[in-house]
Amino acid sequence: MTGLYKNKKALKNPQLAAETIQFNQVDLNKDGTISKDEVLSYNDTKKTKNTPLNLTGPLAIMAGICALIFAICSAGKIKVLIFRLFKKK
Repeated sequence: MTGLYKNKKALKNPQLAAETIQFNQVDLNKDGTISKDEVLSYNDTKKTKNTPLNLTGPLAIMAGICALIFAICSAGKIKVLIFRLFKKK
């Protein structure tokens, strides 16, 4: 097999990059040790600091596409209406 093995050794997965944090950020009670509660509270604060998604761009594009579809589909009906208004009797 050529994809998974090279020279009959399994290819190792690349190591993930670890984030460097300061000890003081995790040691909340400043006692010099890090407890499980401090780790859990640090992880919870990291999860809540994530910024919300900015959906204004995709929503504006979708609104533009919908408006364009509506304009194209209704153009034929508007044309018929205009011809009926100006039609000579």
